[in-house]
Amino acid sequence: MKNISKYLILLVGFVIPSCVQNNITEDKYTIDKSLQNKLNVLIDECITFNETVGVSAGILKDNETIWLGAAGYLNREDSIVANPNMLNRTASIAKPMTAVAIMQLYEEGKIKLNDSIGKYLSYFSNEKGSKITIEHLLTHTSGIGAYQSREEAFPTTDYPSFQDAIKIFKDRPLEFEPGSDYRYTTYGYVILGAIIEAVSNQSFKAYMKEHIWEKAGMLNTNIEMFGTKYENKSALYYKNREGGFEPDIQTNLSVKVPGGGFYSTAEDLLKFGRAILNNELISAETLALMIIDPKIKKRGNNGYAMGWFLYGDKESPYGKVIGHSGSQSGASTQLMIYLDKNVVVTALGNTSECWNEIYSLTDKLAKNTLDTEILKTPLYNVIPVTEKQIQDYSGHYQANNGRVRRVFSFENELYIILNNNSRYKIYAATNDKFFIRLGDITLEFPKSKKSNEFDLIIIDNGEKYLYERKKSMANSLKKRIKENGIDSTLTWYASIENTNAFIFDNNEINSLGYEFLQRNKTKIAIEIFKINTKAFPESWNVYDSLGEAYMTDKQNNLALENYKKSLALNPNNSYAIEALKKLR
Repeated sequence: MKNISKYLILLVGFVIPSCVQNNITEDKYTIDKSLQNKLNVLIDECITFNETVGVSAGILKDNETIWLGAAGYLNREDSIVANPNMLNRTASIAKPMTAVAIMQLYEEGKIKLNDSIGKYLSYFSNEKGSKITIEHLLTHTSGIGAYQSREEAFPTTDYPSFQDAIKIFKDRPLEFEPGSDYRYTTYGYVILGAIIEAVSNQSFKAYMKEHIWEKAGMLNTNIEMFGTKYENKSALYYKNREGGFEPDIQTNLSVKVPGGGFYSTAEDLLKFGRAILNNELISAETLALMIIDPKIKKRGNNGYAMGWFLYGDKESPYGKVIGHSGSQSGASTQLMIYLDKNVVVTALGNTSECWNEIYSLTDKLAKNTLDTEILKTPLYNVIPVTEKQIQDYSGHYQANNGRVRRVFSFENELYIILNNNSRYKIYAATNDKFFIRLGDITLEFPKSKKSNEFDLIIIDNGEKYLYERKKSMANSLKKRIKENGIDSTLTWYASIENTNAFIFDNNEINSLGYEFLQRNKTKIAIEIFKINTKAFPESWNVYDSLGEAYMTDKQNNLALENYKKSLALNPNNSYAIEALKKLR
């Protein structure tokens, strides 16, 4: 059935969906009507706000599925609407399933977590195989790197076995000593798949089917086989930089099966979550062991344990929360298991480059289910952002801790870049209150007390963060070079007494240098890169860029000096390694 919600009517004229909204929900579940209506609107918003081509989602509470929904298109070209039971790639949600399979073998005494991988795989009988343990693979602390090219990230080659897939990266040097750092990589989970086969004497597919999927009642989950047509399976899409949708690459997932090669449904993922909650696959003690935070992952907001992201602990508002995200060609996915609330929430989008939006949907579905106050909170209306607001608010902002936020215009819309380098469209709820489609984040632009400019206040879950408007050093350099030339600009730069009035953004200044380098203005590029090395002496990348500019200018001694500095800061900088080979 087609259902144009009341919320969509409020948006007419301001938000133009890329396709007709098709909200389809199952009516067979017992659920409070106000909650059901809110959930329906939330999934509709993914389409009305042009975030994905199609999406399915579901919620399980107290062992019962209470809601399933879908919106958008399963196949836009053929006008096939999305439905709650459509098959979708799970992407990296495969990882916790593989991790649970490993822990089953651990429970049976067939493996130990501190066993080296060389014990089970003869082709890892070298020093690397003796250093890396099963636990290192589970926690992404093995030192094995991630994809090194677009061809690896978006593969079309078929790999008949895990050993064939492992040949891609087996002989590459480790990025760090196993157990000393964190590096998210699907390749480590391919090795875990090979270990499951070696220990169980079953194919990976047979093991997963018998010990994970059938045990959990997941009858619509399996390994995606390249070239096979599946009934009710979503087409693959991606969101381009302009915000439009295009068919995505039909990638071959055989290189990453245990870490990202499954298809499933929203309801099947709820069943997986239920099996975890009810200890049907592994014991409560083993799960507790799995979700101990090794405290090695330093970047990002969430820890990572054995196959699980850690989204909340016992002190969090909703207690302990585990789950996993996923992103690959034609898929953006999220699974959340609220261990202390007996709730599972999942969302599967058929569009890549929109994981933030799918995560936000999952988060909102969960919070409205768990929190009656949030359920009562009305959704935002939307009014147009004016041209004057776009002009007044575009600029750079900096908090006391040095964190920078950039607000900018693109095609007469207002956007903000956050710390994950993702851009989010800014919507106006009123003339002075704005929001983005990420969690519960609202924005205000109060008049600055120090200038005629505007500052930025970001309100995230009730916490206010002030960012003061400042000038961008990269933009100031670019403007002065254009108007006065490089020599005058360098004199001006040397005379600046209060550099705190400017925002120094490593990436922005670097990009400016490359802008001149690509225009064959090498001398100017060198001076810009030199400014960056003085501003960021601990950044390996700035020395690499300066080395490249000197090399282009045939100043090989200086190029050699800077590439060495870059390599000293990052011994795994492959660009510096290759450049030094040429220079020597």
